[in-house]
Parts: sequence; structure tokens; C-alpha cells
Amino acid sequence: MIHDFYQNTREEIIEHEARIRNFDTKMQDSEASQRTEIVSHIQKVKHLEYEHSISCNQVKSDAADFMKQERTHHGDNEKDAMKSKT
Repeated sequence: MIHDFYQNTREEIIEHEARIRNFDTKMQDSEASQRTEIVSHIQKVKHLEYEHSISCNQVKSDAADFMKQERTHHGDNEKDAMKSKT
């Protein structure tokens, strides 16, 4: 009877050890997957930051061009007004 109890206990221990190994394997897989997702998100953020900087530079360039055109137009209007005034 003691031998049977010992065998049953030993089998339970082996079963629990197998469960622990499976759980460890699942945790390692989850951790690896999470690392991969983090790297992917970091790459996406870097790409979006790069696109944002390009867009900002484009907007600044367009604004400078529009301001130059507006100054030229304003200067021409001012000259015309001065000519018509005299």
C-alpha cells in the first residue's frame, strides 16, 4: 500500500513538473512575441516621426514661398496705390 501511495505521489510530481515546464515555455513564447511587437511599434513610431518631420519641413517651405509671394503682391499693390495717388 505504501508502495502504491509512493508511485501515485511520484506520478503527480512528474505531472506537476511537466505543467511547470509547459507554463515556462508559454511564458517564454509570450515574452518573445511581446519583444517582437515592441520592436515593431518602435519602428512604426520612428517612421511616423520621420514622416512628420518631412511634413513639417514641407509646410515651412510652402509657408515661406507663400509669404514671399504675398510680400511681392503687397509691394506691387502699394506701388500702384502710390502711383494712383500722385
